[in-house]
Amino acid sequence: MSTKIFFLKITPSLTHICFLVILCGHLFSMISGYNGVLPAKAGAKTSLPIQSDIEITEQKCDYYISPESLKGFIKQCIVSFELQTQGDTAQKHISFLHPLYWQGYSFHLGMDKRSSKSPELKISIKRDPGVRLILVGFTVLILLMLWYFPKINRDIKNNKKEDI
Repeated sequence: MSTKIFFLKITPSLTHICFLVILCGHLFSMISGYNGVLPAKAGAKTSLPIQSDIEITEQKCDYYISPESLKGFIKQCIVSFELQTQGDTAQKHISFLHPLYWQGYSFHLGMDKRSSKSPELKISIKRDPGVRLILVGFTVLILLMLWYFPKINRDIKNNKKEDI
């Protein structure tokens, strides 16, 4: 049996293994991950599982002046906070669409969508250790499918031509 035929035959099994790798990544993230929300108000504090403390030091928002339809709505916000680990302190900033990645955690600034004119800002803190497994599983799955389906279609077309 040639190598191409061998890979053609095991590709469906490899596809299922990719799904299992993706599911294991999700399970790993659910078991050992972290997901928290901190109000983005000056003075708000929280602790992370890695013995780190976070304290919001400043919140600064810019508002639209024009056009009239957007007047008074938030244009951009910058939240400054202090990350304190064992003996080390770091000043960091985040804003909309500019998250912070620090020691395996991601910090994203968001708004509470229920309020319109003066929405409540929040910081989503997330640690997702299974994301690498998920990305590897999806990448291999896509590569397998990009190879497998054109190959199968080509073989089917060639077989039909031979039958005629």
